[in-house]
Amino acid sequence: MKTLLSVLLIITVGFVSAQQNHTVYAFDHYYSPNDTIYINSGDTITLVSAGYHSITEIDSSDWVANTFVHNGGFWVGGFGPPTSNMFFVINQPGKYYFICQPHASMGMKGVIYVAGTTGVKDLTNEDSFSAAYLGDGNLKLSYQNADEIILYNSLGQNVFTSSLSVNANSEVVKVSLLTGTYFAVFKKSGKSLTSKKVFVN
Repeated sequence: MKTLLSVLLIITVGFVSAQQNHTVYAFDHYYSPNDTIYINSGDTITLVSAGYHSITEIDSSDWVANTFVHNGGFWVGGFGPPTSNMFFVINQPGKYYFICQPHASMGMKGVIYVAGTTGVKDLTNEDSFSAAYLGDGNLKLSYQNADEIILYNSLGQNVFTSSLSVNANSEVVKVSLLTGTYFAVFKKSGKSLTSKKVFVN
């Protein structure tokens, strides 16, 4: 019985520790450490606000226009949120747009990329982009018209940046990474094209 309880405890701890908490600080008219957040499905985002700020989900058209029209998704902080919680969880992979509800017209906004829990996940369903770790520090990249790749760790920290040969569309780059999960973001002229989840064993 003790052995069974120990095994169940280990399994439970394993599942609990798989999810992570990401803290976003809001002050003045900025989000810190970044207004672009990379997380796994099921992770928690906690808002720490210095003033009247929010993280409120909106549609991409409202995001571009800097307008506040809550689309029924997550909303913490600010004026009139549906709950008093300062945290939320996103369980569905995809790209999510958010603004600060009181400061939408000032351009205080960001994007959350949520990757799935297994494999290399394409967040925009574009098969022309891929990143796969080959071992020995080699990352194989397949892309279309990208000129830069940036790797972020699970905390959203930039751990590797490399220029890409626009005409090549495929190459192998050498990286020095620890074991874990990374997000490969392909960019063109500074604009994000897509994001991939990469596992380093």
